[in-house]
Amino acid sequence: MAEQYPDIWMVYAARETAAAKCGPLAERELRLVKFTLAIGARSEETVHSDTRCAQSRGVVDTVLAQVAMLAIASLGLPHAVVAKT
Repeated sequence: MAEQYPDIWMVYAARETAAAKCGPLAERELRLVKFTLAIGARSEETVHSDTRCAQSRGVVDTVLAQVAMLAIASLGLPHAVVAKT
């Protein structure tokens, strides 16, 4: 999409950057929040993307697994299963 619609992609990327800078969360916390939101939305593709992004920024698998397990209490088992796949 970025290659086909560069202007739209630039606006999308700028929105993400602005949202990340609007508060005090550190990069690690931002990645965990995004991962958690993807679990809550039950968006498997986004969970996978946010997992890779978090891992590339140093978030270890055990932390991601704990977040996925926390989803069971708040969101139910199906959401946690999406996060663990």
